[in-house]
Amino acid sequence: MYFLNSSPLWQEYNIKNIVLKNRIVRAATNEHLGSVDGMVTDGYINTYKTLASSGIGLIITSHMAIDKNERADLTHICINEPENFDKLRLLTSEIHKTDTKIICQISYGGYRAIKIAGNNCMTPSGNDGTREMSIKDIEDCINNHVKTIRLIKKLGFDGVELHLAHGYLLNEFLDPF
Repeated sequence: MYFLNSSPLWQEYNIKNIVLKNRIVRAATNEHLGSVDGMVTDGYINTYKTLASSGIGLIITSHMAIDKNERADLTHICINEPENFDKLRLLTSEIHKTDTKIICQISYGGYRAIKIAGNNCMTPSGNDGTREMSIKDIEDCINNHVKTIRLIKKLGFDGVELHLAHGYLLNEFLDPF
């Protein structure tokens, strides 16, 4: 008879230099638990603490905005806001107490930011009421990603995942052909 606890799901697994206690991964979703100004809330932290206490091996956070003006909705947390740093350090510390790893997913709103930024929202081609990105905008976007990834490490996250789907900015650079 095959028992669940002998399943490979419960065996340790490595993703590069990240050692997971098991192969159970909570994929990124948006819980809409940030405050309306993009701040981390106690509800956000408590949700992740509950997930970690369930025995999961890896949590990938909801996507966090790299730029306050590139948030996709009002509750979209902006990772680069200094007011969030202490709460994000608390989050990673609490998750690590359960031997769970945590990866931060980051995004740039692109067309999805139009609800927040209006026609100041940037896209590669400037379609549908958005502003076309200049070469400088693209360079700034790259630099903001690098800066944010360095911050993610300082905040205690175990890794980073780039959001490349659903019409967010990086997805708009992909060619379906």
